Amino acid sequence: MAEQEVKAQGASLNTMLTFGIGSMTVGIKNNL
Repeated sequence: MAEQEVKAQGASLNTMLTFGIGSMTVGIKNNL
């Protein structure tokens, strides 16, 4: 389980970063 989670995190690191930035942008727009 743990090894699979680490592999998933490494493979989707860029996706997570993009999703994080997108979420922050949506949050800022909602606050405005």
